[in-house]
Amino acid sequence: MRYLSPQIAMPSTAADPNALQAPLTNADFDVLGEMLAADWAPETTMDLEQLDGFLAGLVCAPRVVLPSAYVPAIFGDEEPAFPDGETAQRFFALLMRRNNQIAGALNAPVERLDDPRAYVPFLIDWDENSEVAQQMVGAGEIPRVPRYGELWARGFLHAVHLTRDDWESAEED
Repeated sequence: MRYLSPQIAMPSTAADPNALQAPLTNADFDVLGEMLAADWAPETTMDLEQLDGFLAGLVCAPRVVLPSAYVPAIFGDEEPAFPDGETAQRFFALLMRRNNQIAGALNAPVERLDDPRAYVPFLIDWDENSEVAQQMVGAGEIPRVPRYGELWARGFLHAVHLTRDDWESAEED
């Protein structure tokens, strides 16, 4: 299955033209996080926090970056083995909704960070003493507990690297 097969990559908006504009709920974030960690996703797939930083970095890029150029990077340039078209469609719908949510927030005319229109990054506050974190380090799943915002920043910098030619040719202002 290809990344951006037109019949599965974009959700149908015929029934609800605002479907891609709805912000992600906590349940949506849970589903997206589970999909990124699913068995069908390559081990090199970004986690949810890194994906959020990556999408924010793409929104900040000097020019629009099409999904065909950035979706492979989400999966570490490997191809996911979606179990079915419905799963793929759900993944891309959630991805596009979060991308649109970030773009709307970063382009909103906000003057204060407590403005409800302001961008709120998805950050995981790791408790290095938690049993889960200790198990992940002990099992070698992660080399150490990441610092607050570290994975988000890695994702953002990955987007900057992906669009480096655009950044190098951008006007200085």
